[in-house]
Amino acid sequence: MRIDYDAFGDVLVHDTTYRTNKYDMICGPFVGMNHHKKNVMFGIGFILNEKWESFQWLFNTFLKSMGGKHPVTIMTDQSAAMAKAIRKVVPDSRHRLCTWHIGENSNKHLKAFKAIEGFNKLFDTVLKYTDTIAEFQHYWESMVEKYDCAKSKWLQNLYVIRELWCPAYSKDCFSGGILSSQRSETTNSLSICNKLKGQKLKSWKKKTAKGVVKMKAKAHEAVKDYFEVPEGSTLAHPSESQGSLEVYEADDYFGVNVTPLEISFL
Repeated sequence: MRIDYDAFGDVLVHDTTYRTNKYDMICGPFVGMNHHKKNVMFGIGFILNEKWESFQWLFNTFLKSMGGKHPVTIMTDQSAAMAKAIRKVVPDSRHRLCTWHIGENSNKHLKAFKAIEGFNKLFDTVLKYTDTIAEFQHYWESMVEKYDCAKSKWLQNLYVIRELWCPAYSKDCFSGGILSSQRSETTNSLSICNKLKGQKLKSWKKKTAKGVVKMKAKAHEAVKDYFEVPEGSTLAHPSESQGSLEVYEADDYFGVNVTPLEISFL
């Protein structure tokens, strides 16, 4: 995991959708993408709540296990607490919002507009498919005027934070083309968490480690036709030998934020 992060940690995807273990703790995987656009798992942490202090602990612990390297871009859902923690822990990283989550939230806040023919297509365009700021402004203004949605408080706020999600505003920062923390490959990786719901923490840890190994094996399989992949890493070059790579144990990349009292229940 450390080797993968050293190589592919420029873009970090973090999601806290899953409450996985027996004690309903929040599972927070850290995921990235390798040079073949395949998923790589960097680490997993558990927190009891979604307060900014918990996220601050989680990010600090993750970075410590990864040698202190900050990502260029970190992609999350639209959480104020998470955003505050990111500003404090990795202020030099570009925070991006997952467009999939924004799209899901729009179903609730723009329900009446989305029932109108043509609105969804135009909304998707401004959300994902504009290449320049001028193009974004053109389609946004067209949407607001055509569907008379200027009074929507949710849309007003979305426009204010447009630099966090609109592709046209992130051309100066590497993101690997990732717009969403729910992209299909990432979802497959995070299903490691979803499949093990209800497990005790120690049992979950062992099974998750096996799941990560399987995920790495699939990544190896995908590139075996190009060159032999050194065991323990999803990164490989023909000139590298297995002995030149340091292999880290999976145990190094699992963190749990609990009090001494809570530890007795795990």
